Amino acid sequence: MAAPDPQGAAGGKIVTFYSYKGGTGRTMSLANTAWILASGGKRVLVVDWDLDAPGLDRFLHPFLDRDRLRTAPGIIDLFLHFNQTVLEQRRQPESHAQDEWETTEAAWVAAQARFNHCVIPIDWEFPGGGRLDYVSPGTQNKEYLSAYSQFDWMRFLDHTWHGPVFVEALKHELTQNYDYVLIDSRTGLSDVSDVCTVLLPDALVVAFTPSSQGMDGAQAVAQKIDTLYGYRGIRIIPVPMRVEDANGEADRLEAAREQMRAKFADIVRRHCALDAQEYWGKVEIPYRPFYAYEELLAPFRDAPGSPTSMLAACERLTEVISDGEVTALPRMDDAERKRVLALYKRPRPLEDTDVHVSFVAEDRTWADWIEFTLKSVGFQVHLLPNGTAAAPARTVAKQSAESPSRALAVLSHAYRRFVDTHGAREATDTVDGLGNRRNLVAVRVDDVRLSPPFSDRAAADLARCGADEEAARQALLNAVEAPTQPLFSPVAASDGGPRFPGAEPAVQSVPIRNPSFTGREQLLEYLRERLRAGNGTVLLRGMGGVGKTMLALEFAHRFKGDYDVVWHIQADQRNLAVEQYAQLAGHLGVVERKNPTATAIGVKDALRLGQPYSRWLLILDNVEHVSDLSDLLVSSKSGHILVTSQRSEGWERYAEIADVGVFEREESVAHLKRRLTECSTAEADEVAAALGDLPLAVEHAAAVLKESGLQTHEYVKLLERQPATDTAGLSPDDRLLDVSKTWSVAIGQLNKNFPPAVQLLKLAAWFSPEPISMDLLQSTQIAQALTGQAGPADQEFRPRAFDSTEMIARAFQELSRLSLAAVDRKSRSLRVHRLVQMSVRLNMTEEEQETTRGVVFRTLVAARPEQDDPEDHHTWERYRIIWPHLGTPWALTAPDHGIRKLIVDRVRQLRRRGELKQAYDLSTRVHQGWLEHSGPDERWVLHMGFQIANILRAQGRYQEALELGKDVLHRQEAALDSPHDLHILMTSGGVAADLRGLGRYGEALQRDRLNHERFLELFGDDHPRSLMAANNLAVCLRVLGQYTDALRLDRRTMDTRNKILGTEHPYTRETTISYARDLLDCGDYAGSELLLRRTYDRCLANKEFGPSSPTTINAGRALAGALRQLGRAQDAEELTRTVLASLPAEEGSASPNRLLLELGLAGTLGAQSRADEACELARRVLDDCRRLFHDKHPYAVACYANLAVLLYSANEAASSLAHAEQAARAFAEIYDDDHPFTLMCRVNLANAQAALGQRELARTTYEEVLDRLRDVLSDDQHPAPLVCAANLAVVLNELGETEAAERLREEVLGALTARLGADHPRALALREWSRSGWEFDPHPI
Repeated sequence: MAAPDPQGAAGGKIVTFYSYKGGTGRTMSLANTAWILASGGKRVLVVDWDLDAPGLDRFLHPFLDRDRLRTAPGIIDLFLHFNQTVLEQRRQPESHAQDEWETTEAAWVAAQARFNHCVIPIDWEFPGGGRLDYVSPGTQNKEYLSAYSQFDWMRFLDHTWHGPVFVEALKHELTQNYDYVLIDSRTGLSDVSDVCTVLLPDALVVAFTPSSQGMDGAQAVAQKIDTLYGYRGIRIIPVPMRVEDANGEADRLEAAREQMRAKFADIVRRHCALDAQEYWGKVEIPYRPFYAYEELLAPFRDAPGSPTSMLAACERLTEVISDGEVTALPRMDDAERKRVLALYKRPRPLEDTDVHVSFVAEDRTWADWIEFTLKSVGFQVHLLPNGTAAAPARTVAKQSAESPSRALAVLSHAYRRFVDTHGAREATDTVDGLGNRRNLVAVRVDDVRLSPPFSDRAAADLARCGADEEAARQALLNAVEAPTQPLFSPVAASDGGPRFPGAEPAVQSVPIRNPSFTGREQLLEYLRERLRAGNGTVLLRGMGGVGKTMLALEFAHRFKGDYDVVWHIQADQRNLAVEQYAQLAGHLGVVERKNPTATAIGVKDALRLGQPYSRWLLILDNVEHVSDLSDLLVSSKSGHILVTSQRSEGWERYAEIADVGVFEREESVAHLKRRLTECSTAEADEVAAALGDLPLAVEHAAAVLKESGLQTHEYVKLLERQPATDTAGLSPDDRLLDVSKTWSVAIGQLNKNFPPAVQLLKLAAWFSPEPISMDLLQSTQIAQALTGQAGPADQEFRPRAFDSTEMIARAFQELSRLSLAAVDRKSRSLRVHRLVQMSVRLNMTEEEQETTRGVVFRTLVAARPEQDDPEDHHTWERYRIIWPHLGTPWALTAPDHGIRKLIVDRVRQLRRRGELKQAYDLSTRVHQGWLEHSGPDERWVLHMGFQIANILRAQGRYQEALELGKDVLHRQEAALDSPHDLHILMTSGGVAADLRGLGRYGEALQRDRLNHERFLELFGDDHPRSLMAANNLAVCLRVLGQYTDALRLDRRTMDTRNKILGTEHPYTRETTISYARDLLDCGDYAGSELLLRRTYDRCLANKEFGPSSPTTINAGRALAGALRQLGRAQDAEELTRTVLASLPAEEGSASPNRLLLELGLAGTLGAQSRADEACELARRVLDDCRRLFHDKHPYAVACYANLAVLLYSANEAASSLAHAEQAARAFAEIYDDDHPFTLMCRVNLANAQAALGQRELARTTYEEVLDRLRDVLSDDQHPAPLVCAANLAVVLNELGETEAAERLREEVLGALTARLGADHPRALALREWSRSGWEFDPHPI
């Protein structure tokens, strides 16, 4: 399919400004032309495509948002993203045949060419509705030059890389949205300039100076484009620039003018309507020395009215470019003109430019922003971290005496702590050493009290500015008495500049900060450096207890000012990590897709594109294996990922690896002394040595020493007296340091103070290492255990005088005080480190382990939602606190029936959400463990087998599902007590579904009827299980052509679900769709369309469904079928394409949903007389169906039948007959001779017979089919028998039986008009004595 024609749908023009050499004034002329056009009421876009020497923004900088300039993507980003997308497409398995790809290429590429996210509007109110927008060459940061220089333009422009199609699509996008697009092209001859001078423009302004070299180069380029690419219709406009009318050189100037007119004579004659003399008089741009000093716009420099001004010259050029549409700039208020002109004035450099910035490491983001801001106005900035401790006061004082300088101190809570630690005198000497006192400025970034040595100094209070960067900038510059106008445009800087740290990240979800974090300063700085300089992903590798998670969280809190998004993901378990990843969707404007994995892919794309936030930080905490989440790693210019893991195998491909070891001794000592103010360095050193400097152990020791009152030597002796823990079976990483003695001491202290806290810790040890919800820990089961009443689940709980709620709250406090657990009030959770959990478990007797595990299991089971339906999305939030704790080895292998039921719930929920791979992996892994522990005939082993069969069916693996389901059913019937056991009935229903999937409808109907009867007998007609059985039975009835019975059953089910579940429940929606399909099958097209339209619209409007949910897709496909039957082919095509575009990417090119939608699309194309397109698409769908299923599958047979109709419309009657015969035989085998599908297929067959001259045979076929249809459908006015009768009338007319034909036609026309309307295509065809075919829309099975 050809790319969209940019000239067809849009009236905009693309004008490229090109020069063979630099220094012509090309960019200035473009900027002035754009401003004049916009002032003339035109919608104008300027694009800086001079990728290796950009500068267009300098002419527009007073009107451009500085933040957008720093962060907005530009041209190179757009092309890089397209290249990346093509690469990812090529890595995927071949999903399209070549001919199919050619038909879809333009549509796919067009989606990549959308550039709205790159546009920066000009802040100016233009008259007449005009507007001016700007697109930069790219995000101007450290990576820009690398990205530009490494871009392979030759490969991009190769047709196999889809580059030319992309450029055409981009051209279409540009001209759709703007009246004029002015492109500033790079100089010289290159692939980049070819894009701008050949592929994109409608007009080409060739700028040149009067020098011989300039004229010759410009003429050569103009001639080449005119000769080689004349067919593209590019208008060439030669424009002499920098024409200087110097005194005494008039003759030489005139000679140059004559030479340029001669060189370009042919070009001007062919491309310009004006007389040559008039043309050259209008386009010449003079040289004016004033414009050589600053980049400014003529509308603000020149007063209007002077014909020799730069403004007048640009007005004349604009008139030529716009073909007289815009001839002059509207008058501007002179005071306003002068005000804007002042904004262009370059400030003089500062005399005293040295500034020393004193700050502590925690305020690095503030220091970076202050540095950038001060540099932008001409200061030389020297950053002195760690409170300037590294800079000896005397040395700095000596330097200051030689060169006057200013000093800034970044005051924060962390800086105050530094002052308190080092003493006010040292801080005063250090700060004063940077310059004399009157030059010291205190910059407050936190709400801290100013005290000596800062209270008597000038202050910039940035804390009061909140998130207002401009106010903070003004406050800072005013404090240092600096000009507020930057010396350079931020976009021109080598780095786009740091994010303003006063604005909190727009999106953040991070556990609370550890207030006791100490040390790791060099490692934190190293991480920041590597994230910025490398590929954006760093793995923190280290053994348990070294503080990887704490380090990552400190990084997030310390440097959150660098990011707009900061998001922590607990990544121990893949499925839970994916859900947390997908939860970013709403914050990024990503539409929820059918399952978390698909949504996470959408989130990944948004992060890669930087939409809507380009600066983000993801923390993937405690990833077990690289394969767990490698598919969700994303590379971006200013987005970063921190991963923590004990293992680094395989990570080399994805991340830089940073090893995290134990503390340096100085760090251990510093941490202990910070927590224990009376502790000496020697005492802290003794404790650190005893603990091997393991950060986790040091933290615990500090907490115990602080809370217990123990002396350090007493604590060390206690450690020595603790027995060693048996570490057999632990991983090498966990055995590296046996520090369990640390927690033994802490637990001993805790047991003296508050024994219930020890019991709570033991219970927490049997949950997973992930955060434990307080809703679980404050449950009745936990309270019973803490009060000594733990016992069987049915034992009544009797609270004691000390209320259990108070006891649990006190236990939380005690555990937190001794650093045995972290309490996060924000997320209402408690977390115990994995090593602490392990140590506690190892120190419990087997009896204690069994008892405590039992309490935890009962707690999880009791938390199960009362609705007893894990497939109901309303229960998912409640289940969320349970899922993490089912992933422990003891839970996954537990024989406890309640736990096994919860794991089955998890599998069911994953399947319902469309996470089929995760559901299959979890169910098969658990099933194998249960099988080994409990044998093949245990209830939950068998039920998990049934769940696996459900997943196989959802994957389209019907035969495997049937074999497994039958085996499970056979074992259940032998092992379970009653044939009415719920699990037996559920498995029987699954077997019936598999039989339907394989086309064995008779067997399926028999089983569905039996299941329905049993459920009604057991539960009544309004129980959810009974309703599900009724739904399954109706599916079978519908497929077998028993439309009226299906209609009645679906109506009852729909009404009951509406009453019980409500209209918004997925089950109610699905039944409503089924009922609407029944209406369609029964011939009530209008009623079906009305109901489906309402259902589809409500699905789209409900965020819990969205366009990609299975229910919405189902409703959309059914609605498109109803529109086809109503004769509204264009509406059906539009909707079908919309639904196809909404299919999740993982559905692939040959999923059942996609194939059935494309089969319907082929029918709508045929109905619009696009027979060739329709036949080609139908053939491809048939081939895919045969590959996915088999020749006799109902979907494949429907393809044969529909292709027969399309071939008939394409006048290929013989081929149509062959396909119709094959389809009729197959439908008769699958169903029977009297099934509506079989009978209507024979109608299509008779159409082909008649077209081939076999009219008597066709007549006989029509008559036989008509009798059977009336009998089978019990409705003479159903559209199916009416179509058959209409075709019979046509063949009677062809056989010369005119009277009978006329009589029958009038009768049928009346019925068709009453049923479908006078303008329905079937009625119109009969009026013209034309036959109608019957296409099939296979039912979901």
